[in-house]
Parts: sequence; structure tokens; C-alpha cells
Amino acid sequence: MANAPIMIEHDIDELNLFIYVIGYKDLGESIVFIIKDVDIPVFTMVIDSYQSSVTNYTIEILKENNINNVDLLCWTHPDLDHTVGLDAIIKDFCKQTIFVTPEGLRERLMKYPDEEALKILTCIDKTHSLRKEAHKHRVSVANEYE
Repeated sequence: MANAPIMIEHDIDELNLFIYVIGYKDLGESIVFIIKDVDIPVFTMVIDSYQSSVTNYTIEILKENNINNVDLLCWTHPDLDHTVGLDAIIKDFCKQTIFVTPEGLRERLMKYPDEEALKILTCIDKTHSLRKEAHKHRVSVANEYE
């Protein structure tokens, strides 16, 4: 049985939107959106990843803002300048995350394999699998008490 939706109210005057464009000045390789209620993050969205040879700047921004979970992660396409470091974001920040990927991405990668992109798909699949398993466990425990 699905849980009823929960509405969380925030005073609109207290909400602030922070947008970080990382990479090229006008386009970015990664974009991080954080909505905060005063100083507490209430929603975080990440588009792609930007990592130099030394630093994953997307992760640095998430850490600086005390983000524990990315609510929505969008992977626009598997080019390396948008993909490198995405696996670390998924592993460290995507416990209850909605993933958005381009239509046909999986089929494209099966036809034209790319090691880094396939690693990201594996991370997404593993996260989904863990969430399904946790959900099954919650449902079976709840059924025991009915």
C-alpha cells in the first residue's frame, strides 16, 4: 500500500534559491540548485558533474552547503565533461534520489559502450535496487503488524 503524499509547508518569504553554474562561464558542465528555508536545505537538484583532474567541484558545493541527499539528479548526456565524477555523487549523496536520464541512453550505451558512462548506469541501477529492497522490507514489516 502506498503512503499518502505529505505536504510540507514553508513560508515563501524564508525560501532562498541558490544556483551554482560550474565549468564554462555561460553554459556550465554542471549546475547545482539548492532551495533553503533560512539556512536549511529543503531541496537539491544536480545536473551533470564537473570534475577537474584534482577536484570534483559539484561535490565541493554539496559539502559546503551541508547537503546529505540530492533530491533530483539529471544526467543530460554521457560526454566525459558532464559525466566524470557523477558516480561519486551517486554513491555519496543519492540515497532517496529521483534520476532523470535521456531517453534511449541505455540502448545507445549498449550499442556504443563507454566505460565511464556504463559505470554511472551501474551506480544508478544499484541505487534503485537498494531502494526497492528497502521498500520491500518496510512493506513486509508493516504487513506483520496488520
